[in-house]
Amino acid sequence: MKLLVFQIAGLRFAIPLSYIEMAIQVVEIRPLIKMPKYLLGVISMNSRIIPILDIRHLFGLEKKSVELSDQIVLVKSGRLHAGILADKTHRVIEIEDDAIIRGETISYGNTYLKGVVKLEDDVVLISDIDTFLSREELDKLEVIVDNEEEKVKKKSKMKL
Repeated sequence: MKLLVFQIAGLRFAIPLSYIEMAIQVVEIRPLIKMPKYLLGVISMNSRIIPILDIRHLFGLEKKSVELSDQIVLVKSGRLHAGILADKTHRVIEIEDDAIIRGETISYGNTYLKGVVKLEDDVVLISDIDTFLSREELDKLEVIVDNEEEKVKKKSKMKL
């Protein structure tokens, strides 16, 4: 399995490469009125509105402001198409499935992890992006994105 390794709050996380669209340098993240706690805001990229998730919130990590050195990891899985703010991306690694210590054996109550893998220099937490948001949260996120895309379309028409 190939994984993209990235860092948040000094911890190394990874997501299977099959879920990764790309990693980009941070751009302006536009906050929204009455945002859910798991959402930092949205970005506009290639005429698409992309929500940016705050996985620091999901993992109970300390909140921090966005810095120019940050990166956004764009992910897609099922209905979820979003960005994850990372302090930095490291590299792509390839591991065998049997090298993964399954999440349920190491982190009781944390459904956001598929597991952990021990590397020579560190431990990497393998995130399960399919569990980041509930069905209800995904529904809300889709409404937020649709509303923001509609605003962009209206602004574009007004300029013509």
